Amino acid sequence: MKRPFAVIGFSYLSALVLAFTFAGRAALLLGLVCLIFGALCLFFRANRGMAALTAGFLSAAVAFGGYWFFQTGQVEPVSALAGHTAHIQGEITRFSSDRTDGTRISEIHVTQCSFPDAPQDFVLKFYSTGSVDAELYDFVECDVEFEAIENTVTFDAVNYNRARNLFVAARQVSECTVSKPDHKGIRAFFASLQSSLSAAMSTGLSGENGALASAMLLGDRSMVSGEMDADFKASGVIHILSISGTHIMLMCAILYLLARKLPIGYTARNLFCVIGAPAYCLLVGCPFSAVRAAIMAVVCFGVRMFDKQADSINSLGLAVFLILFFSPGAAMDLSFQLSVVATFGILFYQLKCHKKVREYLHAHGFSARLLIKVVDGILASILITFLTFPLIAMSYGRISLIAPLANLFLSPLVVVELAAGFAFCLFSLVPVLSFLVPMASFFLNLAGTCMGQVSHLLSEIPYVYPAADAQYLYFWYFGTLGLFAVAFFFRKKKRLYLHAGLLSICVLCTGLLSYQFLMRDVVQVVALDSRNPSNLAVVQNGHAVIIGAGSGSYQASTTASYLKSMGIDTVDVLILPRDNSSAVRAANRLLDEMEASVVVGNEALYRDRTAGEIYSFHTMNLSLWKDMQISVDAKEESSRIDVTIGGKKISIINGEASFSKEEHVDVIAFSQNAKVNALPGYDSRRILLGSGDKTYGDLLESGEEDLCGYESFPSTEGIVLSYKDGGEIKQRKERG
Repeated sequence: MKRPFAVIGFSYLSALVLAFTFAGRAALLLGLVCLIFGALCLFFRANRGMAALTAGFLSAAVAFGGYWFFQTGQVEPVSALAGHTAHIQGEITRFSSDRTDGTRISEIHVTQCSFPDAPQDFVLKFYSTGSVDAELYDFVECDVEFEAIENTVTFDAVNYNRARNLFVAARQVSECTVSKPDHKGIRAFFASLQSSLSAAMSTGLSGENGALASAMLLGDRSMVSGEMDADFKASGVIHILSISGTHIMLMCAILYLLARKLPIGYTARNLFCVIGAPAYCLLVGCPFSAVRAAIMAVVCFGVRMFDKQADSINSLGLAVFLILFFSPGAAMDLSFQLSVVATFGILFYQLKCHKKVREYLHAHGFSARLLIKVVDGILASILITFLTFPLIAMSYGRISLIAPLANLFLSPLVVVELAAGFAFCLFSLVPVLSFLVPMASFFLNLAGTCMGQVSHLLSEIPYVYPAADAQYLYFWYFGTLGLFAVAFFFRKKKRLYLHAGLLSICVLCTGLLSYQFLMRDVVQVVALDSRNPSNLAVVQNGHAVIIGAGSGSYQASTTASYLKSMGIDTVDVLILPRDNSSAVRAANRLLDEMEASVVVGNEALYRDRTAGEIYSFHTMNLSLWKDMQISVDAKEESSRIDVTIGGKKISIINGEASFSKEEHVDVIAFSQNAKVNALPGYDSRRILLGSGDKTYGDLLESGEEDLCGYESFPSTEGIVLSYKDGGEIKQRKERG
């Protein structure tokens, strides 16, 4: 078998994805079936094809069995802690930073847990109540309340955290005691080095160039603004901000060139790269994409020490297998999946397509090296975009139509940015070379500014980042595969490939445009805050009104992500009925990520947060786009906000409120402190959004009001209600 690790690694990844997605507790049984089938294949026919098939099925057996062990041995004992309280001790492994909250602990590696029969070695997602004065890998001790990790409308939190071996969250319920260990080890050294280099870049580079350099060179995306993130997503180059194989291989190339200047042999030069790739991986925090690239680099340069040549696809399969063997949850990590698929696309193009494209161009009189490289870049980018399409469509619900073109424009700038960034780090760390830092800073500023401007200009082109229905996108994708399969079957008719491609483009554009037309004038009432569903966003035709930004920073970020996925970067009106700390924190986070034309709330809080108009919260009436009307009736801590649009009326209640029996209200959303003296008359189409664990009877002062017939939704997941032209409101839950 020519590429055994490729067959085993890719089969292992596919089988694990299937196991996580479908198998559940039947994983072991499915693994045994795969094992028996593979054994039969090997017994009856031992040729190369059957050996490959056997290897695939054996890896599937290992994957399913490994998943079962992983699920029962690691996931279930830790997940069972949800709902309990305990005293924990452990080391800090990650921080989150917010300009209003300061630095907070976001991840702890627990080494001791007081709950009976609880695991004594696991990692948890940590919700701290305040900022801490600590460093990575310091010891921490406190009381916590465990809770399950749940998905939201915009984010698959369960699989994201599972990929990082996080199976439970904990909320701080007592003061944290922080102590410093005697020796932190190599991880703390690289974490400190990353922090110091990131700080040097943020202070030594102008504007957002420091944030861009820190993200591209060091994997620190904490300083990347929402505007830059949105521009890179819309232009299809968001992968530039993640550490990938490009970074590792360019770093190894620089190390190799530097080693050639030293009086050492060929083997020692390759050894430099074998050591440098894992070291750089530790510096950037060991994301799965970087680990994958580092393993491939170690294999590539390692075999050269013995005068051998590594097979790239086989090395990719080996890297995939090793990562999944030690961390099975990585199979569900989107960045890892995209990294593997994109790398396979590049290698496949180099092995199968590059030579044919060059021969075709030469045969037609095009022999310029620059032209060949440009054509190679465009075709490789199209292939990678097509291969990664299902993953992106499933995760974001949007695609960038200009990704191949944007990648072509930015590729030279990326090389300049990375080379200058590596030079900046080297010159900063070596005092003798510190006088060269300004030169590296110049090229970093130049490349960063150009990349920011190009991505912004490309993202401003109309309809380049359209939303679409996920089912239609899948229909187009697999339909295109079917068309090219038919064309491949009739090999002698080469025009069929051209016709298949043109038909595919027409179907894609028709579907995207039809989705925009179908969603025209559709009103969406979005409740994304599981703790307080009275925080709503009302969206129509690219406009948005947000009432209450959320009960915390996380919920505000979720709301911003949802709106950006619909192509909305500016909020028309942000209304903040309450001025408590959590509401203010959420509003600040939202204004960090999105612009707001009008902010209604405490004027003193938002004067420096937005360029829009700011008003104090009081009784008012607003007329917005088309037929939307907003009226506010406020009195101290109590308020009632009524939104009327498309023949529908939505009421948001804070504190005490009442309705007349004759009123017609389609959606009533209650805050956590709501007390209702009277409700309008019963309507079978009524929708009530409750508040936390509070029952609807508890919302009423007397508790005797008959709520029979009112439609209600639990607040444990996000809710999106869509309607058009005064029609029936339809419930739509996502990632529920």
